[in-house]
Amino acid sequence: MGILDSLKSLFHKKLKVVEVNYANLCAHPQDHVRHVMTQRRTAFLIKGVLSKAEVQQMKLDLEAMPAALFEVPHPGARTFPPACSTGQLAQDSVDGFFARSQQLNDALRHHLTLDIAQRYATLLQKLNNDNAPLLATRRTDGAPYVHGTVRYIEPNTDPMGLTTPHTGWDYAHRNIKWSYAPVAEYADVYRQISVFMVVQRPDTGGDFTLFDFSREEYHNVKGLSLERKSDGKRFDIFSDPSKFTTWTLEEGDAMLFADFDRWHRVEPVIGTRPRISYGCWAAYGTDDTNLYYWS
Repeated sequence: MGILDSLKSLFHKKLKVVEVNYANLCAHPQDHVRHVMTQRRTAFLIKGVLSKAEVQQMKLDLEAMPAALFEVPHPGARTFPPACSTGQLAQDSVDGFFARSQQLNDALRHHLTLDIAQRYATLLQKLNNDNAPLLATRRTDGAPYVHGTVRYIEPNTDPMGLTTPHTGWDYAHRNIKWSYAPVAEYADVYRQISVFMVVQRPDTGGDFTLFDFSREEYHNVKGLSLERKSDGKRFDIFSDPSKFTTWTLEEGDAMLFADFDRWHRVEPVIGTRPRISYGCWAAYGTDDTNLYYWS
């Protein structure tokens, strides 16, 4: 890490979050993924992954896309491609997911002037000490997972989905028999990290909050209350200001964080503009040193 990035290190309360500049990262790749995976750091905020011109072009491309290409997984949300690896309920839906995944990856490139999939692969490589990541596949037939997912959170809707406290561990557990099963054969999905980038900030809200509560210790959430595994006591997740920090990511900024362990959420969106982000998950191989990513 360069001296300037070290000076920008943000030790917000107990959360060890470090700010880095994307240009510096490209010039000096670091082992940031491993630092997050082992929780030497809670997260890295990467500034300026996309330029203002690239962000504006991506917004224009997304606005021009037919609404039929998006999925509405729950009220107040839209995603593209409409087949991310969560929410699969049966084996036949997994087969359908892989049958369409290459088509959806092609559609992602077709509708976006910016090759966001390649840009994200490059970002992950620089965060992974310049070791190239591998797109996860179903190894029986080589069918790929989707590179990444564009997510809209619409304003003025009841909190749910990404605006409720959650962890990536729970996503993996929920889908381990279905869409996660192929990647779980060779990657440690229960220690998945997340990388997401903000494409559009809403009028108000939509910021990113990390909590100083580990899923290992506080294993269950109900509303805004967490249950401690050791004694069953419940804690209001917002009751202690020293236990959470909220970041405002500018358009084009990205965040790498310990998705598998740290409770987190997107703050509710208010106004007329939705919050738009693009992201994926990644995990190390169980029998190799590769970093695999998927959505």
